[in-house]
Amino acid sequence: MGGNVVEYYHLAARMPLGQPFIGIQASGLDDKRPLSSRVEEIAAEYVEEVRQFQPHGPYYLGGSSFGGLVAFEMARQLRAAGEPVGLVALFDTYGPGYPQWLPGMTRWRQDLLSGWWRLKAWVSDLRLLRGRSRRQYFLEKVRNSMAKARRWSRKQVRHVRRAIDHRLLPETLRKVERAGQAAARRYVPGVYPGKVTLFRARHQPDGIRHDETNGLAGLAAGGIDVHIVEGRHAFMVREPEVGFLAPVFCECLELAQRQYQSAASPAGDISLLAHRQAAASTA
Repeated sequence: MGGNVVEYYHLAARMPLGQPFIGIQASGLDDKRPLSSRVEEIAAEYVEEVRQFQPHGPYYLGGSSFGGLVAFEMARQLRAAGEPVGLVALFDTYGPGYPQWLPGMTRWRQDLLSGWWRLKAWVSDLRLLRGRSRRQYFLEKVRNSMAKARRWSRKQVRHVRRAIDHRLLPETLRKVERAGQAAARRYVPGVYPGKVTLFRARHQPDGIRHDETNGLAGLAAGGIDVHIVEGRHAFMVREPEVGFLAPVFCECLELAQRQYQSAASPAGDISLLAHRQAAASTA
């Protein structure tokens, strides 16, 4: 949270042995450097830092949520400088203006309508069944409803814990989060000349327009490669949900490295820049 690279500890721990994983801490966390107010400025700062470590590409960039916008802009700036970028990995990053709520659809209203629709369907099915089949159908629906109720209660507990975690954040982290929110609202991305790889969380907020590209369509001239990964927006880089993300991501990273292997220097295929600010999350 708040641009702290510790957020990526669990993903880094699941990388293959010998695969370095480099994270860049958000400016402002040390209370010494000023907070950047634009995605372009943040990306330029990070590009300068990484090029001190690795002067030339190919570069393999990634970020979660707001950090994905930073990684995307870094890739644009590096390509504009003539440097090759092997991978742009976005972990459930949202494009400008996304997500969009359905007209007049609040979360409680959608849940109510969905429940009413299911109840009518069950009644209709029961009328078609007879004897033992009707009893078995009824018991199955009761068991499923109880299981859903348990999942719902666990979800509410997670929301409460997340709210508590945010309240416990030091003021410095909260300042960085607020700066990230403001930067994301102002960001108008240009088109990236290559391909972008989106790892989209399967469980998205209720009541939003479905967009498999998370509002990123048209921002990558080389197209968007979408991988649907089990998990939720704010938790897919953490345990236990990172267990679904890590193998898919590692496979994509390995493929990208093989494609550039002949041109990459010994240090040229090890850079993964991770930056995360959970403030952009709507889940």
